[in-house]
Amino acid sequence: MVQLNSSPPILLCGVYLPPKSPASSIYALLSHLSSFSHLGPLILVGDFNFPDIDWSSFYATCPSSRLFCNYLFTNNLVQLVDSPTHSHGHILDLIVTSHPELVTNITVGDASCCNVSDHQLVLFSVVSRISSSRNKPSYYYKYNDADMDSISSYLSSLTITPTLQSDVESAWLFLKSSITFARDNFVPIRYIPATTLPKWFDAELCHKLRQVRTLRRRVNKASHASEYLIHKLKHMESQLQLDIVSAKKHFLSRISSQYFSQPKILHSYLSSLKNSPTIPQSVHLGYQFSSDPQSRVTLFNNYFNSVFTKSDFLLPPLKDLPSPSSQLHYISISSTDVLDSLNTLKLNKAPGVDDLSPSIIKLCSGPLLSSITSLFSNCLMYHKVPSEWKTHKICPIPKSGDPSIVSNYRPISLLCILSKVLESIVYRKIIDFIQPLISKSQFGFLKSRSCLSQLLESFNYVFEGIENKNSVQAIYLDFKKAFDTVPHQELLYKLWLHGITGPLWKWSKLLYCSQLWSPRCLKDITRIETIQRRMTRFLVSSPHPLNYRDRLIDLQLLPLMYHHDLRDVLFIVKCLLSPPDNFDILQYVSFSTHGTRTTSTGKLKPHYGDITSHAWFTNDQVVLGFSKGFMIIVSRKKEEMGREMFQSRNHKGALNDIGIAPSAPLLATASNHQIKLHEFQDMQGMYGMVEIEDLKGKLDTIRLQSHFYSDSQDIIDSEIKLSFDKSLKLKKFKEAWSFASALDSEDCWRELRTAALYHFDIETAILASQQMKDVSLVYSLKDISSVEDRNLVAGYIFMYKDEHSRAQELFLESSEPTVALDMQCDLLHWDQALELATALDPSRIPMLSRQYAQQLESM
Repeated sequence: MVQLNSSPPILLCGVYLPPKSPASSIYALLSHLSSFSHLGPLILVGDFNFPDIDWSSFYATCPSSRLFCNYLFTNNLVQLVDSPTHSHGHILDLIVTSHPELVTNITVGDASCCNVSDHQLVLFSVVSRISSSRNKPSYYYKYNDADMDSISSYLSSLTITPTLQSDVESAWLFLKSSITFARDNFVPIRYIPATTLPKWFDAELCHKLRQVRTLRRRVNKASHASEYLIHKLKHMESQLQLDIVSAKKHFLSRISSQYFSQPKILHSYLSSLKNSPTIPQSVHLGYQFSSDPQSRVTLFNNYFNSVFTKSDFLLPPLKDLPSPSSQLHYISISSTDVLDSLNTLKLNKAPGVDDLSPSIIKLCSGPLLSSITSLFSNCLMYHKVPSEWKTHKICPIPKSGDPSIVSNYRPISLLCILSKVLESIVYRKIIDFIQPLISKSQFGFLKSRSCLSQLLESFNYVFEGIENKNSVQAIYLDFKKAFDTVPHQELLYKLWLHGITGPLWKWSKLLYCSQLWSPRCLKDITRIETIQRRMTRFLVSSPHPLNYRDRLIDLQLLPLMYHHDLRDVLFIVKCLLSPPDNFDILQYVSFSTHGTRTTSTGKLKPHYGDITSHAWFTNDQVVLGFSKGFMIIVSRKKEEMGREMFQSRNHKGALNDIGIAPSAPLLATASNHQIKLHEFQDMQGMYGMVEIEDLKGKLDTIRLQSHFYSDSQDIIDSEIKLSFDKSLKLKKFKEAWSFASALDSEDCWRELRTAALYHFDIETAILASQQMKDVSLVYSLKDISSVEDRNLVAGYIFMYKDEHSRAQELFLESSEPTVALDMQCDLLHWDQALELATALDPSRIPMLSRQYAQQLESM
């Protein structure tokens, strides 16, 4: 797709059909074209190899040709080439389009292809409307130069009636209009002219640039420019380039020297280098393409609204809600509370849909303090909020990958400043009531329990392990889409059970369960979608629930200071489930907060809904974001430092028998996306033999695959195969070799060879190939064992695996790119070989052309 500014996108497709292609191939091509031909004007070019078609009458003798002609006729497509494009006099190279007015200047000539192909060169032009667009000048309010006396005098003279129950909306509109009027009339505005020039273009450099452009226009307009003007233009252009380089060096030196006094200047410049300033003009979601503002907003709306899951749980009527023993149903807000919150506002925060920045609100806080306090109090008393406080501006922020793909963006909500002030006041009022119910494992959003505190505790584990001469291993896992799948209805009910009732609970329900959002990614807002807002702070900020005694699940991934006998034990998983419901989330033994085991293993529905049906769980298993998992190792042994034993992105199956807890009777096992917990009664000598109790209460003895010994005689082949698979995924090829020797299976040798090649262990791959009696591959691997170029070795490996496209990419990046040309010649891919020869070795083009022609004649 070709997208130009202020012009509809053009679909430009290149096609090659081999001679005598079957009708099935033609049908597949036409079906693919039909899937996206409606997106814009279509231009189809290429070698179609239809010599039997008479383009003056659309008559064809071959079934494939007739199918193609019928498609063109049905879809109103026009073929524009009317001269022979082949040496035999046939029209094989075509230009097919749905808009013939876009294609002009079609010429057929043979001068450029006489030494390469028997086809003639077809040249054409595509006409598109291009209009230059200039950026609008931006502006900002200079709050430091605001007329504070006039603002205070104006706001103090206003007569504000007390806010009544039905006038919350009117009171907010009055406050908003008053603040807006004060800002527009008493705060100066500074306009910033729009420019596309870099920041180091000062006034003198811009003047020189205009001089060069003026002289260049004079030279271009003159039919015969004098040598003096041409020489002067070249001299000024070269001098301008030197001045630009010098100005850039001076600019970088200046912002670097001012870093400690003005660090934002350097940070802003570095951010401009790595971040794309705008969203591409053409974006797509799947097969839906959009280029105009309205359709782009629709795509972002649809995608952002789809990532938020909606729960089927319905809140019961108020009369059916239980009565908690301790309740907090109402809080009072004083002027001191409001003033303290307004004084702590961060002035760099972006405004919401009301377009009131923290700076202007802070300037107006003195005269309007009583009005804001009255508005906040009535919002809580009558559980009402202004409609604008429930409408968010959504800014799409790119995550990674192609910026033209809508799914590569995450939404950032911009809330009204005063609504966030009210939330912060409510948080401070109820945190003392909620604090005893919050788990001690919760970090973040709590006073004196920041993420830094959690990091310090982790460091303490590491330091203790190193002091005791133990290795410390920690695995970090992530709840998959935790913030996007928060069950709001269940959490509101849970908030009631914990004692937040009455008007305070109704206000929370109104604010958090009826939200609107407004995408601000583009200039025009065309749609507003209804979504559920993420609950923040005192409700929930993560999958961790509030109550320690009534928790959904508390999954703690702790580093393990294990004994040397435990060898490859990775980590402890400690899971506490919610009493008194005690349903089995992990398909094994459920543990209460008091450490007692329950015998209930069925899927029970707690009083706040069936949590296992939520998006956090799949088949009663915790859903984890495996793409964000990783492992770190800290050890005194150099061979273990930084050694990667497990990476969940690529080695999901390596989670078998992942950990035990010596200090508690817990055993954790996992496979793919499932983590299971066992309770064991005894560990025999700490050598990997563990007794666990199954669902029926019977004791069973299992052996951890991480504690397999090759000299044991009581190990069956299935257990050896599991140990073999785990060793491969952990990249322990020596252990895998011993397991493969015990199994002596050709499939195992093949898997070992493939894994060794993938990780560049050529020696192990040669040994495995010898066991498979693959003589040719053994000699080939020995030839590349001494190659030092990593890209070249990787290219050969992918070539042995028949992944030729990837091999070609690696060959071209290596020190011997002509190997890619040799590979395409061996594969008889002459068209790709000719393309590579043009760039790498033009002297081989005649020979390759003859071989290509001989192959075509023999077909």
